[in-house]
Amino acid sequence: NEFDPSNGAFVKYFADPEDPSSLSSNIITSVFEDSYQNIWVGTAYDGLNKLDPKTHKIKIYKPVSGDVNTISGLEITAICEDKRGNLWIGCINEGAGLNRFITKDGSFKRYLPGLSILSILVDANEDLWVGTAIGLYKYNPEADQFENTGVSSNITLVTNDADNNLWLYTSSGIMRYDPQNGNTLLFGEKNGVKGILQSNSWMIPYRKKDGTLLFGTENGYYSVDPKNLYISRDSSLLKITDFQINNESALSDQQMALLKSDDSKGGLTLPYSQRDFSIYFTSIDYRNSQRNISYMLENYDPGWLKGN
Repeated sequence: NEFDPSNGAFVKYFADPEDPSSLSSNIITSVFEDSYQNIWVGTAYDGLNKLDPKTHKIKIYKPVSGDVNTISGLEITAICEDKRGNLWIGCINEGAGLNRFITKDGSFKRYLPGLSILSILVDANEDLWVGTAIGLYKYNPEADQFENTGVSSNITLVTNDADNNLWLYTSSGIMRYDPQNGNTLLFGEKNGVKGILQSNSWMIPYRKKDGTLLFGTENGYYSVDPKNLYISRDSSLLKITDFQINNESALSDQQMALLKSDDSKGGLTLPYSQRDFSIYFTSIDYRNSQRNISYMLENYDPGWLKGN
């Protein structure tokens, strides 16, 4: 529907099989107005539509078998425009992937083939982010390719706050992502937030004027106020409880006191014959009962190992 505020009337657009200039489908998944005032309409199963607001004519874009310069799929999930005037269109299922519309010749260039694109965002720094079924990707315009951020999750929705942190609605809950350092913070079931497996049009996140973020669900919505969100930066203290050689406690009370000391800068040297040793430790933090502890013996272990 197109609303005319001057007279309060609506112009309605429908799919008409007898009219090739009508909508390709009545099942609409996304609507976007570009910088040229064109209206782009994504459908659930019948491709992409471009509405000229002056002529009210509609042009339909669908994939053509064997032609990689056409849009990749029929199921459109997201539409977004970057600062360069590029239009980006996400597709899922058969033909899944990201498409860039090339205005000068009406063709498409395909990216991330085979990945279900669930959300697209251009942030305050004009960086382009794409949420997919397997993780978050960022566009590198110089290389004309997308880079994996390392955030691995089913990311259905992406938005940003006033400080340009990204907020991702995932299958595990709502996640905050800091683009500056790559740090993430997940608010999941232990915080009262349920994950989302599939995005719907009524679940699009919304940022209020006061900066509060709203995430829609099938049963209501979650409200997040980033500016009043307190996150403790204190690190948990690691405490060594025992040191054993050949399964027997091997240190004197004085040596154990030295290892347990928070300000200890010393170390412990063992002869080569005492290479079978065990270190017992604990880290109590009541802020997070699900905290995992990892350890690594430098120059020996290939990476971090999970503690028992």
